[in-house]
Amino acid sequence: MIVIFFEKVGRNFVAGFTVSNYVISKVVAKQLMTLSFVFFFHLSAFSQVENSGNSSDDEKDRNYEQEQKLIKKSTLYSAIFPGLGQVKNKKVWKIPVIYGIASGLIFSAGNSNTNYQFFRKNFLAEVDNSLTTTNVTNLNSAQLERRISFFRRNRDLSYILIGLLYFANIIDAHVDAHFKGFEVNNNLSLGIKPSFERGLAGEYKAVALVLKFNR
Repeated sequence: MIVIFFEKVGRNFVAGFTVSNYVISKVVAKQLMTLSFVFFFHLSAFSQVENSGNSSDDEKDRNYEQEQKLIKKSTLYSAIFPGLGQVKNKKVWKIPVIYGIASGLIFSAGNSNTNYQFFRKNFLAEVDNSLTTTNVTNLNSAQLERRISFFRRNRDLSYILIGLLYFANIIDAHVDAHFKGFEVNNNLSLGIKPSFERGLAGEYKAVALVLKFNR
């Protein structure tokens, strides 16, 4: 009697046959061995395809974990020390831009604060009617007050822009880290092209931003 069996062990299939209480000829035995070989070959190929799919999923999971680690590190580095996240993302050219803008804003804040304190001191000397303090400018109280307001506004605005630049540096590092794992597809393109539009006054030339999806 010929009994064909198969079972799943882990991710692989195991199959075979047994012969009991029956005498078979060499020709039949050879045919059965051939069939068994073909059966094993198909099962092995199926198992390899399944394992290949699992390994591909594992690789995607590893890439995703690495991408998440890079995003967290880049964001944290830029929060601790501005520009360090850009180094992590290999965008070193952005560091002079960040610190160039920051230097200009810091200088503006310092200069505005100096002028604010100067005109405020002279304004107080102008309005206190004291002989011990003197207004060293040729400006009256109204003119001094306008300058005080102007430089105070510039100083406060510079401080606000410094804070915004700090957060922009963090967001930039975070977004750049996301784009590290972004897959660029040739079927998607974005470009600027000349365009001819028709309006109430007739046709006129324009510039169009074109987003194309290629199939």
